[in-house]
Amino acid sequence: MRSDQLNDIRKLFPTKPEIDFVSFALTPENDKACFYATNTVVLELKSGANTSDFNKVLAQHPVSGKKESYGMITFKTKDVGEAFKISHELLQSGTVKWVQPNFIEKLKVHSALAEPWYQDGKLFQLRDSSQFGINAELAWKLSKGCRNIKVAVHDKGLPVHPELPNHRVDLSFSADNERQDALPYEDDHNHGLGCAAIIGAAHDGEGMAGVAPNCELFGVRLGLDLVWQNTDLSLSEEWRIWVLMLSICLGALVLYNWLLR
Repeated sequence: MRSDQLNDIRKLFPTKPEIDFVSFALTPENDKACFYATNTVVLELKSGANTSDFNKVLAQHPVSGKKESYGMITFKTKDVGEAFKISHELLQSGTVKWVQPNFIEKLKVHSALAEPWYQDGKLFQLRDSSQFGINAELAWKLSKGCRNIKVAVHDKGLPVHPELPNHRVDLSFSADNERQDALPYEDDHNHGLGCAAIIGAAHDGEGMAGVAPNCELFGVRLGLDLVWQNTDLSLSEEWRIWVLMLSICLGALVLYNWLLR
């Protein structure tokens, strides 16, 4: 960013006692997130940097609240434009490894307790008040899973669905010879989708709430009607082992398998 652009930014932010700072939002292309620049600068000094040169830059600007923590230095400036200007000057001084105005993102947090199906009792299996409830609320206080954990859903296919944002379609595969994709058959009745939703449906205020919504999952279509008709048990077992091993090779740490109930 050029210095004249920085000056134009500063003119947009009049100083008023009742306003801490005024900022602008940056929205990445094809992303719903908004990042707001603040009047705080965060940086890391170079190893062996001349601190006198660093302090000379700061002395030319009204800064406050200087703190050092975890190897980083933060301080406040009078406005957002000033934060960009100081960051630029510090970078030019050669004393910092990196420097930038601090950005904040406004997050919309959803609770599974607010999911419509959870509120109206359809997900009674997740509660602790049911005879068969698993008390998922207690587990959610500890963890909701993570993207490093992949779950393979072995069923009659798994469709793309907005409740499954962590569905790795690129890993999904078919274990029968009917089709190459892992999409369900027309007469599937969404059995695979229902099972996958119990595992990983998003906590987004819409419909279902999964036990581990932050985990990734992928579908494996088994073509169960064909398997049940197979009377050669040795062949069936060999086929089952192949499906399990391929899922593990694709990174699955957890296997849900309707066939091996």
